[in-house]
Order: sequence, then structure tokens, then C-alpha cells
Amino acid sequence: MAGGAIVQRAAPQSGGQPCPPHALSLDGFSYGEVRQGMSGEAVFVDEIVVPADAIDGNGHVNNVAFVGWMQEVATRHFESVGCGAAMREAGATWVVRSHHVEYLGPAFAGERLRVLTWIVDFGRARSLRRYRFSRSPDGKLLVRGETDWVFVNAETGRPCSIPEAIRRAFVVLPGDPGPEIVPGK
Repeated sequence: MAGGAIVQRAAPQSGGQPCPPHALSLDGFSYGEVRQGMSGEAVFVDEIVVPADAIDGNGHVNNVAFVGWMQEVATRHFESVGCGAAMREAGATWVVRSHHVEYLGPAFAGERLRVLTWIVDFGRARSLRRYRFSRSPDGKLLVRGETDWVFVNAETGRPCSIPEAIRRAFVVLPGDPGPEIVPGK
């Protein structure tokens, strides 16, 4: 799977709790960090530089690359709030039930793409996550997507309850983030 070069990443939190609640602020901005918007919702923002190996025969990013980047940014968001330890303690992992991707415009090698991801809801064993990919210089929305994730027992593969420590680590944003929390706009 072709991956992007990460411009900057947030370091996973550590501390006494297996999955501490995030502490967010409205001031400043840097890629790879969870930020809290003016309306109180949390969105993880990252940036990738499109590598040449993500380009297909049509001269733009192959659709499969976006699906891979969706998974990568979801993992970075999850790790950025320190939830990896809670997941391992539960003996569980996340698997994809479904992806939905809507392609609105092409991306090309060398372009910087801003990626937003956030949690739309939590069920007992499921979590819906959305994504937006936009071209960094002009903010043009190129791709919208969502993934229905299922929390499963790592040994049996059967769905299991999402631990409260993981639920508490995220702010659920049922819709799309407003323009006030999209940096660079």
C-alpha cells in the first residue's frame, strides 16, 4: 500500500491512565495533533505529501491510496490520545466493517493534502469515523470518506464492548466539522 510522507506527527500521550482523556486548546495549530474546535468538537488533523508511487495510470492518486491513508490517519488519531494500551489490555483490535469514499477531485504527486478525521458515534462495539482530504494550498475538498470500525476480540475475532477509557478519550462530532476548525482557512 502506498503511503504518504508525514510532515509532522503528534507524540502519543503517556501517563498513569491507560487511555487519558485528551486536553485540547483553541490556540495554535500543528499537524498531527488533536485540536478542539470553537464548538467543542475534536478533530485530528494531519498532512501528507503525495508520493510518486501513489499515482496510477490516469496520472493522479489511485483510489486505493486514499483508503490506505484513511486507515493510517485513524491509527495515528487513536494513538495520539494514548488508547493503544487500553486496546491491548482489552485483548482487542479494530477491524473495518465498511468504507465509503467519495472522490470529488484528483490529487497529484508532490501535493500537500490536509487530512481531517473525527469520530461520528460509538455503539457498543462499533465506531463510525469520517475523513476529509483537501489540497493544503487552496483548501479544495478532494475526498470525503467514512469507515465503520468494529472493536473485536483479537483471538476470536468476535465483536466486544469498547472500553469506557477509549470512549472517554474522544469527543464525538455527529456531523462534519465547521469551517472554524479547519486550520488554514
